[in-house]
Amino acid sequence: MTQIVNETDLLMNSTLVEELQDWKRRQQVACIGGPLHNGLDQLQNCFTLLAESLFQLRRQLEKLEEQSTKMTYEGDPIPLQRAHLLERVTFLIYTLFKNSFVVERQPCMPTHPQRPMVLKTLIQFTVKLRLLIKLPELNYQVKVKASIDNQDFLSSNRRFVLCGTHVKAMSIEESSSGSLSVEFRHLVSLAVKLHKLFSPSKLDTFKLIGLII
Repeated sequence: MTQIVNETDLLMNSTLVEELQDWKRRQQVACIGGPLHNGLDQLQNCFTLLAESLFQLRRQLEKLEEQSTKMTYEGDPIPLQRAHLLERVTFLIYTLFKNSFVVERQPCMPTHPQRPMVLKTLIQFTVKLRLLIKLPELNYQVKVKASIDNQDFLSSNRRFVLCGTHVKAMSIEESSSGSLSVEFRHLVSLAVKLHKLFSPSKLDTFKLIGLII
């Protein structure tokens, strides 16, 4: 089981994360007039399969704990190894969820859908976010809050706020492909121009298969 955890760690932190970073770079190019980017569906399949595998590993480790309480012997290595592996698997699950939260469509005004990141004050804009882990248990369980990080504008002595619905739950109904998504359609900025890609900063806490994420 240690080898399985090691291979899962390597797969996530090398191949999968690199593929995600490549998609984000292609999204940046698309925002300045490059070809349209795709590939999220394939990434979603990989993230989902990996999440299912990690949760299965976690359940197996919990069963080992139950068995060790019923039958054990002096010098039994399972209790110590189990605790260490469970800690690693839990950390991998947290990391996987953090990386799986992406901005599928950058902020744009409905009147200029091909010009993301160019926003006018007092004009509505939309932004769509997606969780690349598609599990039925997550539907309507993950809430997302939209906000502006004013740290980027401290030198200008200006502050910006968003008007509109700030908090929404992610659901499969938000996407035609059935992915777990959320779209903010009626946000309005009082005084701001965005000069960098929008990025999610924090996921709400939720409980999944006995684990608080």
